[in-house]
Amino acid sequence: MRKKISCILAATLTLSSVAFAGCKKNKTSNEYDTVYPDRVVNTYSFDIIGGKDVMPVGLYFGPYTPNSSKNGNTLPNFTDEYYIKMIADAGINLFTYCPESYPQARESIKKVLTLAEKYNIGYYVNDYAVTSMTHGYSALNEDKIKEQVAEFAGYKSFVGFYSKDEPYYEQIEYIGKVNKVINEEFDNKYSTYVNMLPRWEERPLKYTSGTEDIEYEEYVGRYFREGNGKYISWDHYVWDFKSYKGYFNNLAIIKSMAEDYGIPYWAFIQAGGQWNDAGIEFESLPEAYPTEGQLIWNVNTSLACGAKGIQYFLGFQPLHFAYAPNGTYDFTRNSLFGSVGNVNEWYYYAQKMNVQIEAVDEILMNAYNVGILPSDSIKAEFEGNSMVIEGNEFHQLKGIRGDALVGCFEYEKRTVLYVVNYQHTGAQDVVLDLNDAQEMKIIQRGKTSTMNTKHLGIHLEAGEAVLVEFM
Repeated sequence: MRKKISCILAATLTLSSVAFAGCKKNKTSNEYDTVYPDRVVNTYSFDIIGGKDVMPVGLYFGPYTPNSSKNGNTLPNFTDEYYIKMIADAGINLFTYCPESYPQARESIKKVLTLAEKYNIGYYVNDYAVTSMTHGYSALNEDKIKEQVAEFAGYKSFVGFYSKDEPYYEQIEYIGKVNKVINEEFDNKYSTYVNMLPRWEERPLKYTSGTEDIEYEEYVGRYFREGNGKYISWDHYVWDFKSYKGYFNNLAIIKSMAEDYGIPYWAFIQAGGQWNDAGIEFESLPEAYPTEGQLIWNVNTSLACGAKGIQYFLGFQPLHFAYAPNGTYDFTRNSLFGSVGNVNEWYYYAQKMNVQIEAVDEILMNAYNVGILPSDSIKAEFEGNSMVIEGNEFHQLKGIRGDALVGCFEYEKRTVLYVVNYQHTGAQDVVLDLNDAQEMKIIQRGKTSTMNTKHLGIHLEAGEAVLVEFM
């Protein structure tokens, strides 16, 4: 968190008193004593972005030099400082995957490494010598790995190598071998970027490359056991199917296993839709998605469930993701930046969201996520989900009014709540009923205020969240 502290008056309201229960009351005062067990908080971050208190906010399909043209005109060079600065201005601090590979794009990659260092952005380099090992195309070569690290170690922005996106079960073995060398030879200074497949309930995916398949838990379990990763990343694009239960079930699996194996997890957020890996021509849908409320909801629900990193897909639109009928293009259907350099709506949504991340990340990066509390009005949607805390209370919190999902954290022997407007289509007022009047710090829209009340009311925009820290 690179703090710019300022104060605003949060939208609050005081309601009638209610009975209190749950916390232990001190006989000599009106205060309630809450017991906070010792917890291990698993995080991972980078010196270049500010260290352990700063949350990684990544961009997949980052800056590159296009090698194609449209209608005879050369496409913009996305490695120019103009774009790197815009990315930094949007609050993004990590390039997880850039499509150019080293050494073929040596000058382009080193240009971005230099500019990323200037703007405090980490960069996972896409180096063919390393990816050929993590993909299983070539045998493990420890000397070659050390040689390639030495090639980039002079750049403060270099945080490791891109490794594999959505690997099959069998490929995890190769990833793990490379990571083991990097961990042991460089004292955990670097890592590789790996992103795992999701668990779709609507359209089951296959997790092996052979005819036999395995369960999702075994697939991600092998990464935890053998992948030697410092975090786990996976993509579940909720707006492709709008299956909220499937989205939260996937979150629950990752959260539980990540905690068991002692590493944090990073969540993906879709910036647009209508992906086109097949490179075919098709008509764009009448309305682009996700909306502002949906994107912000996606980020905030991930944070409420304990994510320690956020990533946006896509950064720069590959030209085939813009293909429309009869040789035309739609540069606005996905990505922060269209193929011709236009700035799309998701850039501004992400920028708005990242202001809040920057304001709360120091707390969330160091807070233990005990679980979530959905309000009574939405609790049925979370039936059977292992993240849900039993009952309707958490420490000082005794009740929730409104459609809200509350992330429940413990931070330096204090209670922290991350309160999300579960409605992504409109604003609403959410009220937290507490066991007694409490002194609280409130962070909303990147601004900090304080409040002392027994009933905290907060006005939240679509999908918006507020962090409440009990003092």
